[in-house]
Amino acid sequence: MNFLEKAEQLPEKAKEFFFSNDIRLETEKACFLYGIPEERITTISDITAFIFIGDTDISELPISILEELEITKGDVYGLSYELGKRLFAPFPEAFPDARTLLDQWSKLKAEPKFSEEEATQMMLELEPWILEDEKEKVRYTKKEAEDKKTREEKLEKTSITDALKKYPAIEDQLLTSNPIKIKVFPEPVRPTIKNWIADYTLTLGYEMHDSMERGNFLFRSDNAKTLSTENREKLSLILKSFDDRTLISIDPEKKQVLFPEFVPMKTSPLTPNGETEKNKSTILNFGNDDSYSFDKQYATRKKPEASEDSNIKFSSPQIFPNEKNPEMMKNIDQKVGIGYASKVSLSDYTRKPERVLPTNVINLKN
Repeated sequence: MNFLEKAEQLPEKAKEFFFSNDIRLETEKACFLYGIPEERITTISDITAFIFIGDTDISELPISILEELEITKGDVYGLSYELGKRLFAPFPEAFPDARTLLDQWSKLKAEPKFSEEEATQMMLELEPWILEDEKEKVRYTKKEAEDKKTREEKLEKTSITDALKKYPAIEDQLLTSNPIKIKVFPEPVRPTIKNWIADYTLTLGYEMHDSMERGNFLFRSDNAKTLSTENREKLSLILKSFDDRTLISIDPEKKQVLFPEFVPMKTSPLTPNGETEKNKSTILNFGNDDSYSFDKQYATRKKPEASEDSNIKFSSPQIFPNEKNPEMMKNIDQKVGIGYASKVSLSDYTRKPERVLPTNVINLKN
């Protein structure tokens, strides 16, 4: 294999570093620490490059430096130590002996002739573009922050019901990944906000539901029980807003619900009875509902993380055959009363806290 072919065989992180500017900059700083003149840095770069591709063993680094530079033994080991620390030790999968060699060289090395700050300044004088690059990064970060602030200022905070009144297109926003089955449809439909609310109301009834009922739906219903944690949280946010009129974020330009950034929860150690320390009494906080307390039997049992293994992805403009059937849509309207037909919107119905159902709704729980 030639030089580049050998470099391509490096572990991914080591290869990324090898083909970046960072390897040159770190080499320059290491050399400047020990007063190596600029014109000899290329020689040191060649030595380390052949170590990277495996033509030279890392243990031979001090000998290779001594053959090329007229410097003291202490400086040889000092330079070897700095190069080893910056170039090789961060990649133990490629250089498993690096840490051991660093311990040996640290006992033999002389102190650097220049400080880290001085070496960095020399490197910047040699590579002035870095300062401009850093300034550009600062400008970009600042602009990103300003753009984010502008976007957030334009967002509307409202309930899903009010959002649907103002922006009917939100009904067709995809909420999860895989198609879902609704009882009155013979085939799956798209996992849109509209279809999920239809499944929710057909399953539990159209009256408002408390956090316990909502939690049972989110973990036990046929469509929701296999959702990933992220998708379940998104669905929970919508259903809580649908029940309790809690506020959600709406992008008025895109006419979409914006969901909070998902942060995976770290797994807590299990106690002897199988419960985690964090969820002995509760498992999730649905939409910041402080009153929520989930059934311990289900809170402590390990949930299947999602069998959403289908490669099918849906975009909002897609309409499944069932949803194109006017008679089927009319049937949904009559049974659920939440506005599946194009002439009726989900937002046209006002839900009341009392357990009194509209006359056109079937209470499936009874």
